[in-house]
Amino acid sequence: LACFAVHVVTIDVWFYVTHRALHLPLLYKWIHKFHHAFKAPAAIACVYANPIEFCVGNVGGVVLGPALTRCHPYAAAYWLAFALTSTSLAHSGYR
Repeated sequence: LACFAVHVVTIDVWFYVTHRALHLPLLYKWIHKFHHAFKAPAAIACVYANPIEFCVGNVGGVVLGPALTRCHPYAAAYWLAFALTSTSLAHSGYR
């Protein structure tokens, strides 16, 4: 449970910092604008991103928590499933 809390804080900080950086004019134009081109609220929009944004901002943040905590592989698998489900729901348009 402690590992899960560290994972949540890690992804929140990582995503905030990388997402803010991606809204800087140069990075937005060349990297992040692609993600915002998807207008319809749909779960697939969470992975509709430039490969750099997807690998560094999205996947990097999700795997960083388990890498830092060196948690059990089952705990890491649960975290990865939770993170994917959570971000899919956030982009789906449902509240």
